[in-house]
Amino acid sequence: MDALKYLIKVKHINLSPDDRLGGTPLADAIRHKHPEAQKLLRDRGAHLGSMDISVRLCEAGATNDVETLATFQRNGANFKTSNYGQRTALHLASSNGHLAAVGWILENIENINVNQLDRMRHTPLDDAIREGHEVCALLLKSHGGVLSSDENVKGSIVRLTAKLKVTKAKTYTATVAKAFTEAEEVLQHGDLDKTVRLLLHP
Repeated sequence: MDALKYLIKVKHINLSPDDRLGGTPLADAIRHKHPEAQKLLRDRGAHLGSMDISVRLCEAGATNDVETLATFQRNGANFKTSNYGQRTALHLASSNGHLAAVGWILENIENINVNQLDRMRHTPLDDAIREGHEVCALLLKSHGGVLSSDENVKGSIVRLTAKLKVTKAKTYTATVAKAFTEAEEVLQHGDLDKTVRLLLHP
């Protein structure tokens, strides 16, 4: 701790440098369970960096590890992050019927999306009911949890899909328009070969 206390006072020192895996000193302090170091770094503005914390959060949810969830929350973790299957800590806690973890997330994470969809378009409530965790399902419902088959959820998916298609179309149109503009400018300078390349590879 003495070394850390000295280093954080060094002028212009970077308190959140990324290592090869995207971890920072604050992330290391969490991994090695040093709460005093975490607070010291956090109070000085240090952050978790670019490391993928979704796996750590999902593991904590799956094992009912409320202490780890709380540690990450104190240190600025984003609980909307998801793993490779787009599942969150709330999904994993719900599918395992961990009332402590589910309850803690619902009560302590501000603006938590209780109906976030995973890759299979399932909500945490879908997971709880599928695995037969009735009490957990009731807890999720009491905080606005719904099934993915709910009309509001299906409507949101349809609206989001339509919005993505429009955005993609606009982006493509803008890209093509830019390519034609560049091609016209090049053509004015008599470079026919370059004009063809721009049109073929916008």
